[in-house]
Amino acid sequence: MNVNENIIFTAADSSLIPQIRKFIFTVITEDFGYCYNPVWHYDLDHLDEVYIKPKRNVLFLALGSLSREILGTFGIRAFERDFFRDRYSEDTTAEFTRCYVDKKQRRKGLGSYLVVKAEKFCRERGYEKVYLHTQKTVPGALEFWLHNGYQITGYGDKALGTVHMEKILRQPASGDQSLGSKGKKINSDD
Repeated sequence: MNVNENIIFTAADSSLIPQIRKFIFTVITEDFGYCYNPVWHYDLDHLDEVYIKPKRNVLFLALGSLSREILGTFGIRAFERDFFRDRYSEDTTAEFTRCYVDKKQRRKGLGSYLVVKAEKFCRERGYEKVYLHTQKTVPGALEFWLHNGYQITGYGDKALGTVHMEKILRQPASGDQSLGSKGKKINSDD
């Protein structure tokens, strides 16, 4: 993994909420071509209660070490959707949300690094699988998740190009090194 060492990875805190919202809405507007929708963006109106306070949820941030500018976000929360209840539960399934990387930082390993960090967090919190949805209309998005070992489970809104995906998380055996996004061991020099 070749992620620039001038990047700091941290969990979001309340002091960064205005910057987080600005970054995420900039990416949403650029990548998806739409703006704020209170139904779709409930979590962004309630970052504290959705990502910051719950122990099994988090919003990871990738920050420039000098500028403290947000370069990427990666949300993890217990699955609480009304759909797919026969397949997922909030006790065993994490949902990946708000997984965004600044356009200037894409294809440099940052997104994959965040996936590894997120999957480790999920295993440590007892999640057994991950659900996410992506849009095939965003260049590279579907390919990114497939490359990281996620499988397509269905399709949603055709206009948005929604694709539902999941991954079963393997619990590391005692003494294992950190597991990468494809279940491969990651060495410190990767």
